[in-house]
Amino acid sequence: MNVLWGRARPAALAAALSLAAAVTAWGQYSEGYTEIVYDEFRDEVLAFATTYVDYNTLYYYDPVVYISLYRNGNIWIADMLIVGATHGGYALASVSTPWAESSTYSAYSEHCVDAYYYYYEVNPYCYFSCYDWYDCYGYSLLSWAPAGSWQSWTWYPPFVEAYNYLGTYCLGPTSQQDVELEGPPVLEVRNGGQLLSQGQTVYISAGSGYSPPQMPPLTAQLVGASLVGTTTWKIHVTYEEAGRNDSDWFPGTSGTSLPSTSTWNINSSIGSNHRGGDATIHYRYNAQQERSFSFKIGGTNPSEGDAKTKLGSSPWFLTRIARQESSLRQFSGSSPLYHQDPGGTTGFGLMMITNPPATQQQIWSWWSNVEEGKARVNQKDAELTPKWTQYLDAWAAYNNAHQGQEVPAPGPRDEASCRFLWRDGGAGSEGEKSLRDAAWIKRYNGIPGLLDYVMWSSSASNWVYNPTGNGRNYVNDVCSQQYP
Repeated sequence: MNVLWGRARPAALAAALSLAAAVTAWGQYSEGYTEIVYDEFRDEVLAFATTYVDYNTLYYYDPVVYISLYRNGNIWIADMLIVGATHGGYALASVSTPWAESSTYSAYSEHCVDAYYYYYEVNPYCYFSCYDWYDCYGYSLLSWAPAGSWQSWTWYPPFVEAYNYLGTYCLGPTSQQDVELEGPPVLEVRNGGQLLSQGQTVYISAGSGYSPPQMPPLTAQLVGASLVGTTTWKIHVTYEEAGRNDSDWFPGTSGTSLPSTSTWNINSSIGSNHRGGDATIHYRYNAQQERSFSFKIGGTNPSEGDAKTKLGSSPWFLTRIARQESSLRQFSGSSPLYHQDPGGTTGFGLMMITNPPATQQQIWSWWSNVEEGKARVNQKDAELTPKWTQYLDAWAAYNNAHQGQEVPAPGPRDEASCRFLWRDGGAGSEGEKSLRDAAWIKRYNGIPGLLDYVMWSSSASNWVYNPTGNGRNYVNDVCSQQYP
C-alpha cells in the first residue's frame, strides 16, 4: 500500500530557504513516498520511505528521510535516518519487524533536504555581466577584473570549498496511516467445530464401560483471501512428567501435504492412538517458513460405574485392587495419575501399571490401562500356579512321610474385611475367600524374596505366613476397599 507524500512546490521550498540572503532555489520540486509490504519468505513486515529531488536541485540539496514503524499503535522500530549520495541521488530509509497475526501496522515518515548555496555579487569592473563568487565566510574564489589592455580571471586565496551548509528543512510528513496487510494465511484449529486458541486445553473423552475413550475431534485449516498451492501438516505430542520423555509425531516427522484449501483432519493422522500432554501443530504454507500452534491435551476420568463395568467381576478382588491403586481414576485433574514408590518405580493410571513401564496408550486411555491391568493380574495367577502346586506337593510328601504327625492345612486369616480360608487349596470368591487368593493378591504388588502370603516351608516343615512385602500389607490394603 503506497502512501504518497505530495510534491513540494518551488515557491514553498524558496520560502523555506529565505533565511539566507540572495539564495535561489533552483529546483522545481522534491518528492517522496512511504510503503508497507509483507515479505512472505522472511515472514517480516517491511516499511520503507524514499525522498528524492529533481535533476536541477541535485547539485544544491541532499535528500533526507526519517521513518518510524508502529504495530497496533505502538512504536515498534525507532526512527531511522539514511541520507542519499552527497549532492545528489535519493534517500532511502527502511525498517522491518517479524510478522504477527491480528496486527495493524503504521508507517510514519518525514521527507527533508539538506540545503547548500553559493553567495555571489556583481563585479562592477567587468565589461560584461560578470559575477564574483564568495563562500559564506567572504573569501573570494574567482573574480573578473581588468589587467592592462585585456581582461583576465584572477584567483584570490584562500581557496575554500564553495558549498556551504544552510540547514535541514523538512518539507512535510506523510500522513500516518494504518494498514492491514495480507500476510500469511490465518490458522484455525477447531475441536469439534469449536475454535481453539493458543494454550487452550482439549480433552480425551471418557467413553463408557462399553465404548472406549476418544481423542478430541481436532481439525486445522488455513483461512485467506487467495489460498494456493499445498500446505504440509504434522502434530507433535510430548509428555515429560514423572520421568517420562514421550514424543510422538503424527502422521510422522515429514508430515502430510494437502491442498491449501483443504481441512486437515488431525484425528485421521493420529488414528487409534491416544496421546496427551503438550501438543504443537506445525504447518508450512507453500514455500513460506514453518509456523506452529501450541495447546494441551488432557484426559477425562470414567464414571465409577463405567470403570467397574470395564473391570468386570473376575477375579472377585479386581475392583478392590483398582480402588486401592487409583480410587478408580485414570487422571489427576486432566493429567495422568501416577505414583512413585521409594525405589523409584512409577505406576500410572487406574491399575497403576509399573514395570514393565506403562506405554503412552496405557497412560492416556483408561481402557488400555484396565486391559493391561487385568492381563497382569491373570499373569500373576499364572506365575503363582506352579509355585502353589509345589507347596501342595511338598506338604503332601511331608505328611506321607510322617504318618501320625501330619501338618494340618493353614488356618483362617483375617485381613480388614476379608476372612481367608483354606478352601482345599483352591481359588475362592467374594463369598468364600481362599488363602490362595490372598497369595494371588499379594503378587500384584510384588513379592520380594519370593515370599508368598502363605507358603509351605520345607525348613520349618510347616505353613508360614508372610503378609508384608515392599514395606506394606498389600492384602490388608486391598481388603480395606469397598466391594464391588
